[in-house]
Amino acid sequence: MNKSRIFKLWPLFTAVSAVILIAGLVLGILFGYNYTADKIESKTIEVTYDAVVLIGEKTEEDLQKLCEDQLKANGLKYTQKRTYEVTNGGMLEYTFAPSASAEKLQAVKAAVESAIYAEDSVYADAEMYVNVHEYKAQPMYEAIWRGAIGVGVGVIVALVYVGIRCGLGRALVGACLALHDSALVLAILALTRIPVYTYAPVLFASIGALLSVLLWLVQSVKMRENFKEASFRGVSAAEAISASLKSSLPAIVAILIALAVPVALFGGIAVGGVRLCVLPLLLPIAVSAYSSLCLGPVIYAPIKDKFDKMALKRHRRYAGAQKQTEVEEA
Repeated sequence: MNKSRIFKLWPLFTAVSAVILIAGLVLGILFGYNYTADKIESKTIEVTYDAVVLIGEKTEEDLQKLCEDQLKANGLKYTQKRTYEVTNGGMLEYTFAPSASAEKLQAVKAAVESAIYAEDSVYADAEMYVNVHEYKAQPMYEAIWRGAIGVGVGVIVALVYVGIRCGLGRALVGACLALHDSALVLAILALTRIPVYTYAPVLFASIGALLSVLLWLVQSVKMRENFKEASFRGVSAAEAISASLKSSLPAIVAILIALAVPVALFGGIAVGGVRLCVLPLLLPIAVSAYSSLCLGPVIYAPIKDKFDKMALKRHRRYAGAQKQTEVEEA
């Protein structure tokens, strides 16, 4: 059996993790995370339109001018304007402070609808919808926070299961990976400035910890089965772990694909706030794959080596005591 390449590259993995963790920690402390405008209570006017608006004279600029003329006429000032693509079209969104008059927002909505739905409107052939929304932030934050706590409990339960099923050594590695992945997810979010909701970083970090433990559980169960085979006896811890990793790799890759593909597809077609919750889930998936495949085996090798030596000493003491008993009886 030969050592996997990851055992040769562990200094690189350690350096990468250390740099990201330190830089992300510093940036997170100094500047926080790239929260979206929806992290506070707000009101919005959203105009959803199909691809027809992007053809000929029916441009996004004309639509924006129409909306902003009505906002000006009603004395409303927006705090943020965004345009982004949705399925087969786009969305124009104006965000206002919570104090913005609901009556004036409804008046703007009615005026814009009257303009775009008129018989002589250039948008007559387009499918367009105008909506006014009021966002109450606290319930969403509470849900995210409670979700993070729930995922954290799941991590603890999974670690206990790993300890009972596969032994203390692998449970310790799982705990290390959970801590590493949660911190690494937070650090990457701080470095990349991915837009997130308040408390969402905690949720994504918890999901990363849970996924890393679950992927490590797959490896641990496979190692538990493999290490019973005669071919794994008498080899170094690193060689045994490398061989076991090769046999568990197809299952791990299948799990990662099953997680990443639906998230990427759904996040790609989702809009607005849903996309902000879905697409960042690719980050904990990637981090858990990195840690369970590249860091977990390297961390476990010296622990397995230590536990194997302790088991060998116990076996020798037992064998010696049994032999002494046989001599005394003889």
